[in-house]
Amino acid sequence: MVAYTQESVAALRLTVRRLLERAVDVPTAGAGDEAAYLAAAQRHRLVVFLALRQDRLDLTPELARGLQEAARPERIATLGMAQALHRATDTLAAAGVRVLSFKGLALAAQAHGDFAARGSGDLDLLVAPSDVVAARAALAAAGWTPDPAYPAPGPTWAWRHTLRNYYEIALHGSGVSIDLHWHLGPARSGVPSFDELWGRRASVDLGGRGIATLSGPDAWRHSAMHAAKDEWASLRSLVDVRLLGDAVDPGEDATLGAAPRATVGVVRAQLGGEHGPRPRPASWRAPRRCRPPPPTCRRDGSRATARSRARGAWRGASARRAISGGSPR
Repeated sequence: MVAYTQESVAALRLTVRRLLERAVDVPTAGAGDEAAYLAAAQRHRLVVFLALRQDRLDLTPELARGLQEAARPERIATLGMAQALHRATDTLAAAGVRVLSFKGLALAAQAHGDFAARGSGDLDLLVAPSDVVAARAALAAAGWTPDPAYPAPGPTWAWRHTLRNYYEIALHGSGVSIDLHWHLGPARSGVPSFDELWGRRASVDLGGRGIATLSGPDAWRHSAMHAAKDEWASLRSLVDVRLLGDAVDPGEDATLGAAPRATVGVVRAQLGGEHGPRPRPASWRAPRRCRPPPPTCRRDGSRATARSRARGAWRGASARRAISGGSPR
């Protein structure tokens, strides 16, 4: 198998940017570079995205054939995913569990207008923290097997630790796995509760049926945070943020954390556009923060200060690499 190269990733990035600018006769790869370009598209999970826009691409016959052959099984697999998603949501509804589908098929329908446009994967379902046990039991009864790597529900320290410190457990089925979430991600501060997300939920059409999912602004914010968590290593994630940001108004920039704001900068540098949150108004002032304890105040305080500084420096370096073109890799 031919490996992708930095040149093929750069060519792919330019192709995607031109497509998002609605250009036609968009350049892709020259003769002899098709294999590396296709490998880059597969690495960044963009073969379906490109295949759906093939009429606007300047393709060699070999690359056109390769894109269609790579995209076909991905789109077929999404049909099975949609059936599994309907079965899972019906199962949870019958158990009295409210559920939001996010990422995956729902995100594809929101950002791309086609639930099969992002390719295949697993199913991500979000339930209230109080409903995790009931949701797990209902899905297990419907045929999904809980991953033994996660503790079983019960009055144990391991289960309490999982609920308190993690945000998902996995269940495996025949061909399609489920990531059952009770939080959107590892962050807790500033993230809406399930009840808030449910109250402003949206519905997307998946195979002729409506599926409850995150609202447009919530989907944008989660996609921006998810891209930052992965250090902006996937062009597909940046495309999601760009497309969602073009379609929704996520709110004032002042309401965002550092990770979504960094993602906005990376997306604008890599893929262009003026998407995303509105700029801060001239009258905006940063919220007043409590002064952190001095490093010599106490041992645990100094550790936390040093750790947070190191984390901020790491994220800033990652964003600078992504903006300069050093990532996605």
